[in-house]
Amino acid sequence: AITGSPQTVTLTNLPADGNNVNVTAVFSADATCTLTSNNLFTAPAACNPCSITALAAGTQTACNPATNTYTQQVVVTYSNEPGAGTLDVNGQSFAITGSPQTVTLTNLPADGNNVNVTAVFSADATCTLTSNNLFTAPAACNGCGANAGTISK
Repeated sequence: AITGSPQTVTLTNLPADGNNVNVTAVFSADATCTLTSNNLFTAPAACNPCSITALAAGTQTACNPATNTYTQQVVVTYSNEPGAGTLDVNGQSFAITGSPQTVTLTNLPADGNNVNVTAVFSADATCTLTSNNLFTAPAACNGCGANAGTISK
């Protein structure tokens, strides 16, 4: 209800996400009478911060001899994920679909080494988890298979 000017209003149920908030005021009886104030205030940080709680290795493919690469599934368990951005796992980006989320890392080098995995949300760099030696890459498979045969005099 209009009570006079200046008038104080209370906005409720706003998201606590730490973002700047744009506010628009308009009269319902006159939509041309409007004012928008960008970045009028900053919302408080989230009450329930984002958390990546677990990383687990899923299915791994065999080494592809044509490329000496393989694919690896990683299961990411999280809570209070950001409402925007992507889930980034070892530099590969995926749409956020809900926890637990299985992602497939592709074109990984087959070298037989242990692999550290880091998951982070692009919209919240503080929401991250690293798991060292989460899985082992398959051995290289593009070695030369040529046989020189037997050399005799």
